[in-house]
Amino acid sequence: MASTILPDGLQDSLLTLCTLVYPLPLPRGKKSGAAFAKAFSSVGTPEATTSIMEGIDKVRQEFVDDVSKLKVSPAAVSTAADRYAPQLHRIIQSIDASQDPVRLTQRMQFQWTSALNAQASPSEYKTQEVFIFEMAMVLASKALAQINQAANTIDPSADRYAEAATLLKSAGGVFLALAHDFLPRWKETPDNAAGRHPETSEGVAMALVDLVSAQAQAMYVAKGVFAQTVPPGTLAKLSVTVMDRFEKCISNFKARASAHLARVDPDFLRYMTFMPALYRALAYRFLAIAHWEKEDHGTAIGLLLQAEIMLKARRDGVSSGLSGIEESRFLSAFKPQLEILRRELRDNEEQGEFESVLRRNVQSLEDPDRMIRRRVLDSIRSVLLEDEKGSRPPLSHSPKKVVIHFEQQLQQPILKIVEYDPAEKCRERALDILHAVVLLAQPMEHSVLSTVTLAFLPLAQRRIDATPFAEGSEENRLRILQIVRALMRTQVGWSAILESKSALYPGLMAVLARELADSYPDIKCEVCYCIGLAAQFSQKELRLNQGRLLSPLLGNLGHQRSKVRQASLQALGELLSMGHDAMAHLLIENVLPQFEKLIFDRTSIIRGELLGLISSWLRQGVEPKNDEEGERSTFLSNQFHFEQCETELFFVLLMGLSDDDPDVKNMCRHTIDLVARDWLRRQVVKRAVHTNRTPLEDGEYISDLQSMEICPANAMIGKRFD
Repeated sequence: MASTILPDGLQDSLLTLCTLVYPLPLPRGKKSGAAFAKAFSSVGTPEATTSIMEGIDKVRQEFVDDVSKLKVSPAAVSTAADRYAPQLHRIIQSIDASQDPVRLTQRMQFQWTSALNAQASPSEYKTQEVFIFEMAMVLASKALAQINQAANTIDPSADRYAEAATLLKSAGGVFLALAHDFLPRWKETPDNAAGRHPETSEGVAMALVDLVSAQAQAMYVAKGVFAQTVPPGTLAKLSVTVMDRFEKCISNFKARASAHLARVDPDFLRYMTFMPALYRALAYRFLAIAHWEKEDHGTAIGLLLQAEIMLKARRDGVSSGLSGIEESRFLSAFKPQLEILRRELRDNEEQGEFESVLRRNVQSLEDPDRMIRRRVLDSIRSVLLEDEKGSRPPLSHSPKKVVIHFEQQLQQPILKIVEYDPAEKCRERALDILHAVVLLAQPMEHSVLSTVTLAFLPLAQRRIDATPFAEGSEENRLRILQIVRALMRTQVGWSAILESKSALYPGLMAVLARELADSYPDIKCEVCYCIGLAAQFSQKELRLNQGRLLSPLLGNLGHQRSKVRQASLQALGELLSMGHDAMAHLLIENVLPQFEKLIFDRTSIIRGELLGLISSWLRQGVEPKNDEEGERSTFLSNQFHFEQCETELFFVLLMGLSDDDPDVKNMCRHTIDLVARDWLRRQVVKRAVHTNRTPLEDGEYISDLQSMEICPANAMIGKRFD
């Protein structure tokens, strides 16, 4: 379920969307036609007004230069406006304070383009002699520059949202002063509205106050998302406030500046309709998280569904959702972030529904009716993994989520059913779920494998390490061993077994030894596969437990099923390849009699497997390590496990020459050749070690090498019986 702790990709997308600030252009002014020094040079001008004229023309020219550049600097425009606007205000105040009419030597003509009128050409200047027109355009330029400054300040990777909010609040204050203190003095009527710039409209100014107020409040939402510590309920309230401000902005435009609304850039209008829809969806999202944390899952899922509906693309004029994003120059650039948010809402809705169903199902696992428990287990499998038809639910596309949910909610109830449920079918389904989750966790080496291993192996020992078996179903005993093997195939599982303080390893070996005597052939094979994994991961520990495994393995070499004989032969090879304290006695008394029967097995695959095993034993320890002075001692300490019985093993190998299968016969010939060569090379090296001479200095063994090249098998047999 969604939370206030967000992954980086989602957090960046959410921060980018909720701090969208539309980059409004700035109006442009002209220097010509407005010279204060000339206009106020008449004798009748008050002294206070005349003194203000010194330098004001220069300040205005600097301001107009900054606002009319091809590449405008919002910070420079804001600073220039701070220098010019107070002086212009003082002129207006001095004129207002004058008791006599102020007579200008020449007309003052202020020329400006509009930033908000998209229908006018960018080079279309409107000329007015009204000082309030000049003040309105200067203040609008300052406010719009601060909005662009705020947009440039925003960075999803840095917490500069308070700085951006300060700039936006300052812009809102400028628009508010413009609407309350200046524009009411220049009345707008339906007759003159069409001839005025939108920046000089009191209704537009009030609408822009609401706009920047919403944008400033959005920065605090972003700050909370960035910190990831603000309660989701608080974020929901803040989002509702932002949504209300954006909607009030649109209402003010429609009610108080309808004449200018039609002239505003359509891209800007799309932005103003997009933002309240976005924040309504975000409010639903944050509120859903708050309800989920209160265990009100149904309400949370419903809110997530509403949020998803709000953000989906609108397909017609009446359905819910967003429209105009494709056509918007500004919004279309943020389609990837919007898609990430949509996917997150969709995933959270599915996940929330899944968790809600899962919680109800877990509670129903305690039902006394076994049919209900069985249906509940089927339902858990269908929402967690796959249904009976094999179709996979959306959550199964994320194995990590499945594993996490299993660990948090299902592990203990499932293990409890496996051990205590009296219904065989219920235990069967619980084991299937557990096995599927372990297989999902294998590639990730997820930590759940450790907790499952520590809990499941003692359970397996209690269920199948006693006669009669506590688990009476052969199929369920097989499932238990399949889960054991799946756990043994991971590093996390082996670490848990070997590092456990509760002696898991001896218990595991006891289970394997007991199940080798199970009457079910598939169980015997599964145990052999487990022995192979134990030989791969824990040779030292397995060697200490050889005794309890060898006897049942040798007995299974005569089993009627060929797959059991083959698996037992492979497991026996793994065990004896690690050596044995009484290897010669074991081979002569127990192993070789079985091999002499097995070499005539009716299945050629097993005969070939036996020849390959004997070959690997006879070729063990052939190559001594090349460590200069320590080479000979290294070789001598590497005792050849099967040396005392190599003649007997070799004669079993020779029996393969009479095999009926041509492939087995050819394999036997090739194997004998390799074994003989390795044997003679070993003899040469051993003689050289004992006589402190290199093989090439020993004349007797030079002839042996030559005979080995001619017929290695004859050389091997001759030396053994000399």
